[in-house]
Amino acid sequence: MDIFIDWGSTNFRAFLHDGTKIVARKSANDGGTLKNFAKATPVTRAREYSAFFMDQMGDWLEKHKSPVYICGAVGGREGWVETKYSEVPAGIDDVRRNLHKIEAPQIGAASGFDIYVASGCCIAFQDGRHDVMRSEEVKSLGAARHLNLTDTLLCIPGTHNKWVQIRDRKIVHFETAMAGEIYGLMSAHGALAAVISGTPDTGADFGSFDIGLDLAEKGHDLLADLWQVRAQHLRAKTPPASLRAYFSGILLGHELRQMERFFPSKPPVVLLADEGPKRLYYRQAFERFQWKVRAELDSETAVCQGLAALK
Repeated sequence: MDIFIDWGSTNFRAFLHDGTKIVARKSANDGGTLKNFAKATPVTRAREYSAFFMDQMGDWLEKHKSPVYICGAVGGREGWVETKYSEVPAGIDDVRRNLHKIEAPQIGAASGFDIYVASGCCIAFQDGRHDVMRSEEVKSLGAARHLNLTDTLLCIPGTHNKWVQIRDRKIVHFETAMAGEIYGLMSAHGALAAVISGTPDTGADFGSFDIGLDLAEKGHDLLADLWQVRAQHLRAKTPPASLRAYFSGILLGHELRQMERFFPSKPPVVLLADEGPKRLYYRQAFERFQWKVRAELDSETAVCQGLAALK
């Protein structure tokens, strides 16, 4: 049995894998690095991470005695350990070469077990910009491996949405859109939250979502369009039925417009997302913006395939 973990800034997800399929899962919504460990000092951080890890994984470790392979923000600056980034172009071999084995003094309560953390990936652009990711390098390479694709563009929705371009089985370019975090923060705090909170979260509302896409497609500025969530609620004769879905449409529409500038040829996309409203919304937005989806894959399969390749 293999133990694979996707430990990000908002969630902790663990998978017991028999070599062909996932046979058991664990998750902790309070296990995200930003939620549970953000206030930890460098002195206490390793102790808190290792204690949480053993609380979640102790029974699996005792039963299976398996090495553990982890990807995500847990390998970042505020994580359990800070791992070295793999610089683009980066393939499986590059990420494997930069695997970090947790040892004393960071391993703490997990002493006696083999725990490996993936590297993350970084890119420096000629215009002076920089970008980084942790876990998405494993997921994108794992998805390409699973789908047997040597060249593709992947869209990976999340807290920080990643668009990852692979050529010859190596990551050569990626871009980040903070749409997920903006949605979460502005839905909970501030002027938009005051009106969005009155809209029940009942799942996908494609009518309201389409109205948001309509606005984004007109080519206005994102900052101006975001205010429409409140203005439509206060002044429109027939405001969108779901302001949550309308807000999602605005953000997603602008995300696709931005990515059209980064990837002007609009190559076919692999949509890497779990089943649910988010995946349905992306599917609809891609159709609206005439961007072909070549395949869809859930993130669990992708992360397990990627981590399995690092063994």
